[in-house]
Amino acid sequence: MWSVGCILGELSDGQPLFPGESEIDQLFTIQKVLGPLPAEQMKLFYNNPRFHGLRFPSVNHPTTLERRYLAILSGLMLDLMK
Repeated sequence: MWSVGCILGELSDGQPLFPGESEIDQLFTIQKVLGPLPAEQMKLFYNNPRFHGLRFPSVNHPTTLERRYLAILSGLMLDLMK
């Protein structure tokens, strides 16, 4: 289902929904739109030795899907995308 939502968004405006320079950058981009990862996912992330010492910056002004797509997609399509 995740990929269907991403594809709907990308088809509607021709731009990647969550562009990122790296895996970490892409995860941060996702959080800027959808909010922080669930606590269990954050715990797994921070306990992974690969990401030792890494912390995501706080997001003060999230870019919501509504802000980006409401003028392009109907409310029903936006709901499906979510």
